[in-house]
Amino acid sequence: CRKEDIVLSSSFYRLPVLLLITWCSSSFAAEVFVPVTRILDGDTIQVDIDGSSRKVRLLEVDCPERDQPGGKEATDYLRNLLHETSVILDSQGSDRYGRILATVYLDKANINKLLVKDGMCWAYRRYLKDKSYLDLEKQARHQKTGLWRHNNPVPPWDWRRGKRIEE
Repeated sequence: CRKEDIVLSSSFYRLPVLLLITWCSSSFAAEVFVPVTRILDGDTIQVDIDGSSRKVRLLEVDCPERDQPGGKEATDYLRNLLHETSVILDSQGSDRYGRILATVYLDKANINKLLVKDGMCWAYRRYLKDKSYLDLEKQARHQKTGLWRHNNPVPPWDWRRGKRIEE
């Protein structure tokens, strides 16, 4: 199974995509074109695949949690980008919660990178493979874009562990 063999056009997105993703080796991505049905938070969306609702966790980024400063802004930002659209998922498998792990593209724009570039989230160092995310984050910090307008934004991985610092 080659990556280029499973790039689906919009007219075929209802094929049993999940079987294709499962069948193919996880060492390369499976690209699928799917409608976005809901934005769950700044780095998680819900899509329709073959009539089934699936959660998608955006790879290599970590947005503020919903109850964290910046969380609502990241969610709203993603909602404004992806509301009532279809996207391409460049899937890298799934996580322990059953979410599809993917880079999300709208037209040719890498949404994961756009979130970092516009200061809506951090490059997720724990799972980072593409080091260009660090450069985008550095640029957003320097320009004081998005969450970088605040003095000491708390990374979501610290927030989840209860290391909340009041600004």
